[in-house]
This record gives sequence, C-alpha cells and structure tokens, in this order.
Amino acid sequence: MPWDDISTLLQQNLTPVIYDLTALAKVCDTAKYFQTPLKIHLKFDTGMGRLGFTTDDVSEVIGLVEGVENITVDGLMSHFSSSEIRDDYGIAQVNAFRKVSEEFEKRGFQIGIIHMANSGAITNYPEAHFTMVRAGISLYGSHSTLELKKQLPTRPTMKFTSRISLIREFSAGHALSYGRTYVTSRKTKVAYIPVGYADGYPRSLSNKGSVLINNNRCSIIGRICMDWFLVDITDLNEVNIKDEVILLGESKTDVVTADEIGEISGTIPYEILCKISKRVIRVYI
Repeated sequence: MPWDDISTLLQQNLTPVIYDLTALAKVCDTAKYFQTPLKIHLKFDTGMGRLGFTTDDVSEVIGLVEGVENITVDGLMSHFSSSEIRDDYGIAQVNAFRKVSEEFEKRGFQIGIIHMANSGAITNYPEAHFTMVRAGISLYGSHSTLELKKQLPTRPTMKFTSRISLIREFSAGHALSYGRTYVTSRKTKVAYIPVGYADGYPRSLSNKGSVLINNNRCSIIGRICMDWFLVDITDLNEVNIKDEVILLGESKTDVVTADEIGEISGTIPYEILCKISKRVIRVYI
C-alpha cells in the first residue's frame, strides 16, 4: 500500500480493511510518518476462500500491529460463504471467527467493532451479530433466496422507471424486434420504452419479463435491444406517450422485484440491482 494511498485515507477519514500480510506490514512500517492515527479493520478468512488472513495467521498479524504507534485496530471482520442457509459449515465459520477475536482480546486489544453477518446471516446466524451487522441486499428490500423472503418480509426501496416514447399498432402476423422471436397473434398495440441492456436491463427478460404501466402488468415482447424494448399494451383501456413505466419497483397495486427479475434471468437479485448502468439517472430521496 503506497504512502500516497495511505495519505489519502488519512485526509478523507476513511477506514481501510487490511486482509494481506504484505499490505499490513507496509502500513505498519509507514505508520511513523502519520500525523494522525489511522484506524484499520482486519479481515480474516474463516471459510469464504476469498480475501482475508487465515486463522493460522492470527499470531503473526497481532505481532505486526502490537505496539505500533499511529495504528489502531478498530475492527475485526469475516464473511460467510453461504449465509442464505444455516448449516454446520456456517456455524464452524462463526466459531473460527470467535476464536480470532478472543485471541486479540487475550493480547490486550480492545476491538470496538466486530462484524461478520451480512443480510442472510442477520436472519440465519444471530450468534454472528457481534457488535455490528452489514446489511447489504436487504437494504434494497430484496433477498438472496425466496426462503429468506419468507423469514424477513421487506419492501423494495429502489425504483427503476422510464416513460413511453412511442406507441404503434400492428396487425396479426407481424414480427417484432431482432431475430423475429415474437410474432403478433392479433391486432397488437405496442409501447416503445427507451431502455435496454446498455442501461443494465437484462436482455434475458426478452419475451419473458413484464413492467407496470398505469397499475397494470404488461408483457415484454420481442428481444430487448441496446436502447429499447417493446411492451404489449393492447389490453390497456387508456395509455399515452409519456406515461410512466415501472421496470423495477412498486405501483399502487403491484410490484416488480429484483428477486422476480433475477429468477426469470437465471441469476441473483443482487446482480440485477448492481448492473443498472451509470447512464441511468439517479434520484436519491
């Protein structure tokens, strides 16, 4: 970790997570140059197999940070590999992390924040709540599995909307969009929505997904394009250009969830939420 990076952290009052012995040694060696103390969190791999010191590294980690001026170990953390289910593996992870924190306590460290539980673990592993939990996907009102949805009912907090840009009518037997994957079976009124996979709206919803228009659920027809997709509005009594289209979120009578879109698309809802591209305007309330 170069000095410039550490200097930036100090200026912005950010708390870095250190998970590698080489990086930790560099931080400790540089600490003598700090004008203000740096708080750090140390991450331990208890079974995720991603980032973190191993549980065998505990003594070496403590040896590196022990007695170093200008460095405060403010937090210890780990991460579940499968928090959406409660099993022996997850319980073993909790026990391994508890031993890590106990070792720091034995060596005289007073750790302010100990955290391991993500959204799934908030429900499935109450013994892993420690002093803080890291709510992630649940903040969106979504869940990693349908079972968790039953255990922890939530409402979507995020809404992805657009407006109808064009309305056209086609007779029966007319092919629509790329690949001619949809052919009208009747006289069909079609709304054109200026959103596509370049906005992070999944192409896998082609001919499968639905949106909400004027509190009505309407089917996506044809393939979703880079910047456009088509919706069947034949059965709507009244619909006009510029009417709101809810791609994700609630109307007064219905809701399209990331869980639903993820299931149709064959992926997890978090991918749906994270893939909405930067060209989509954000409005924070």
